[in-house]
Amino acid sequence: MTLGDREGFYSLSANRRKTDGLIPNDTYTKDFFALSAGKTFGKFSMSGNARFTAEDQNVSATIFDTNDNVRLSGVYAELAQLPSDVNVTDFNSGSNSDHWTAFGNSPYWVRDNQRNVSENTRTDLSAELSYQFNDNISTILRSNVVSTSGKGITYANDYVSEYTITGDSRDIQSSLRVNSNSTRTLYTDLITNFNYQLTEDIGLKSLIGLNSTESRGFSQTTAGDILTLPGLYTVENISSGISVSDFSSLRRQQAIFANVDLSYKDYLYLNLTGRQEWDSRLQSAGRTIGDIGFFYYSVGASFIPTKAFPEIKSDFLHRMKISGGYVKSANISALGAHDLFDTGFRPAAFPYSGGVNSFIIPSSTFDNAIEPEFISTFEANLNLELLKRGGIPRITLDGSYSFYTNDNQILSASVSSATSVFSAGVNVGETQTNAYEVDLGLTPIKTDDLRWNLNMGYASQRTIATKITDDADILGQGSPGIYAIQGQQFPLIRGSAYERDEDGRIVLNPDGSPRTASGLQVLGRTTPDYILNFGTDITYKGFRLSAIADFRTGHVFYSNIYNNLTGQGRSFITAENGRGHFIFPNSTVLGSGTTNTSVLTGPSYGGPSSYAQYQSFVQSGDFTGVDENFILDATAFKLREVALSYALSSKALENTFIEGLSIGISGRNLLVLLPKENRGYNDPEIGSGIGGYGQTPPTKFYSMNVKLNF
Repeated sequence: MTLGDREGFYSLSANRRKTDGLIPNDTYTKDFFALSAGKTFGKFSMSGNARFTAEDQNVSATIFDTNDNVRLSGVYAELAQLPSDVNVTDFNSGSNSDHWTAFGNSPYWVRDNQRNVSENTRTDLSAELSYQFNDNISTILRSNVVSTSGKGITYANDYVSEYTITGDSRDIQSSLRVNSNSTRTLYTDLITNFNYQLTEDIGLKSLIGLNSTESRGFSQTTAGDILTLPGLYTVENISSGISVSDFSSLRRQQAIFANVDLSYKDYLYLNLTGRQEWDSRLQSAGRTIGDIGFFYYSVGASFIPTKAFPEIKSDFLHRMKISGGYVKSANISALGAHDLFDTGFRPAAFPYSGGVNSFIIPSSTFDNAIEPEFISTFEANLNLELLKRGGIPRITLDGSYSFYTNDNQILSASVSSATSVFSAGVNVGETQTNAYEVDLGLTPIKTDDLRWNLNMGYASQRTIATKITDDADILGQGSPGIYAIQGQQFPLIRGSAYERDEDGRIVLNPDGSPRTASGLQVLGRTTPDYILNFGTDITYKGFRLSAIADFRTGHVFYSNIYNNLTGQGRSFITAENGRGHFIFPNSTVLGSGTTNTSVLTGPSYGGPSSYAQYQSFVQSGDFTGVDENFILDATAFKLREVALSYALSSKALENTFIEGLSIGISGRNLLVLLPKENRGYNDPEIGSGIGGYGQTPPTKFYSMNVKLNF
C-alpha cells in the first residue's frame, strides 16, 4: 500500500510465503514486512525504511561428522539405492527394520529422524537526510544498519537394529549439532552532488563522497553424540564427545570516492570514477595506514553518431550508439577479518576431546604483505536500432567485447612443513578472459492490437590461467576435482583416466584388464563454448504470452550419481555387452602396437561365470574407480519459463474502485533436453562441474498470480 505526493509519502507492504519441499514434510516459511516514509521541508528532505524478514526451515538432513565427512546419507542418496523394480512406498513404515535391504537405511526413517531445523531473522533499517543548497549543489547523508541472527539444530535419532544380517551392526548413534550466529553491519555515506550546465553545449554532473562500513559477526557451534533422552534436542542432553567452537570478527572499511559525468550536446558522454579504500583486513604488524589502502578507478565514453550527424539517420538506421570503457577494480574477498593475525583453535583429537584444553595454530596462513586482487576490464559496445516501421525500430542489434585481466590473485600455495604450516595465501594467480556477446531483437508484427517480439542472443567466454604460483603450475584438489592449470582454460576437471598410446587407444594388460594412467589427467572443461538465448512475447489486446529458453554446449561434468548407480548394478553399462566378456573399444594390448581384436576383457576378473566376471569388472577399480568413465557431455537445451497473463483494460474498470487487475499463470523448467549419455543422472548446471546427491534435482514449477491496484 502506497500513498503520498510531492511533499511526502509512505508505503507499507507485508508478505508471507510458505513452501513445501520436494521431500515430504520439508517446509520453508518466509515472512516479510516493510515500511517506508519520506517528507520534504523546503530545502530539506528526509526518508526512512524499515524491513524485517523471518525465515523458518524444517528439512531432512545429511549428517556429517566432526571432520565434515558424511556419516549418514540423506534421503536422496538413500532413494538412489533402490532398484527401479522396487516400489519404495511398499516399505513406508518408517522403520529400518522392515526396509527392503539391510545394506541401506529406509528413506522414510531418514526423512523422519535426520532433520535440520533453523530460524533466521534479518532487520534492515535505513535513513536518509538531504539538503538542496541551490539548483546546482545538494548533500545527502545516508545511513543503514543491517542485523541478522540465526539459530538451528541438526540431529539424528538413535536406531537399534532388531537383527544383524550383513555381519556388521546396523545400529545408528544419535547426534546433535546446535549452532547460532549473528551479524551487524553499519553502512554510512556522505555525498555531495554537483549539477552544472557549463556552457550551452557542455553539462557537468559530479559527486564526491565518504563511506564508512563496520561489520561484526559471531557464531558458535556445539556438537556431540548419544542423546540421553530421545527427542530432546538440547546441549545438556548430549552425553558423549561434546565439541565446542566459536568465532567472532570485526571488520572496518573507510573510503573516499568521486564520480564525474561530462556531456556534450546530447551525443557525446564521458564518465570518470575513482575510489580509495582502507580495509582493516589488510592490517598486520608493521603496516601503516598507507599500507592498507588501495585505489581503483574507471573511465567510460559513449557516442551517438545518429545525433551528431543527423544526415545519416533514416528509417533504416534509426539509432547508433558506440561505447567503451576501462575499469580497474580491487577486492580482498579471499581474506577473512583476522587472517593476517595469529589465531588458535582447540584440536578435536584425544586427549583434548576428553576435557583437556589447549590450542594449536592453524595449518594454513597468509602472507603478512598480502595485497588486494585487481581486475582490469576493457569493454567495447555497439548498439543499433534499424528499420523503423510503425513508430518503432523493428530490429535491434547489440554487440559487446570484453577483455578481463585478473592479477595479483590471492591463492593458497604449498610451503615447507618446517614452517609449521602447510599452505599460505599469497598474491600469485593471474587469469585472462575474452568475452563476446551479441543480441538480436526483432518485432515482426506490430498493430494496434497485436505485437510480436523475438530475441536471440549469443554469448561466449574463454578464461586462461596465465599464472598459478611461483612454485607450481597446477592448483586444485581431489579426484575428480576442479583445477587451474597454467596456460590452459579454466576451470578444468582432473581425475583418473585410462592409459593411452600415441594413437589415443586404451592400453590393456595381456589379460585384457585396462591400465590406468599414472597421475591425474585433464578430463574436460566445465564452462560452455557458447550459450544461445531465446525469448519471445506476443501481446494481443490484454493477453500476453512469453517464453524464455537457452542452449549451451562444449563442456562436460562429472556425475557421481552415475558412478554410484553403476556400483549398485543399476546403470545401463551394467547390462552392456550381453553382461559377458567383450573386446574393449578402441584398445591395444600393451606392447602390440596394433588395435586389439582378440583379447577379451572379463576373464581375469573373479566370478564363476562370464556374467559374474563382467559384473566384477564393472564394479572394480578398473571401471567405477576411473573418473573418465563418468565424465558426461553437459550440453543442454532448457525451456526456462512460459507465462500467460491477461490484464483488464482501464475502460473495463472505469466505473469500479479498482485501478488495475491482471491474472497470470507460468511454468518453469518445463522442458529439458540432454544428450543420450546423460540418462537423467544429473542436471549439468548443478554442482559446478561435479554432480552428486548434495542437492535434489530441479523440478517443474507452476504458479498463478493475481494483481490488484486500487
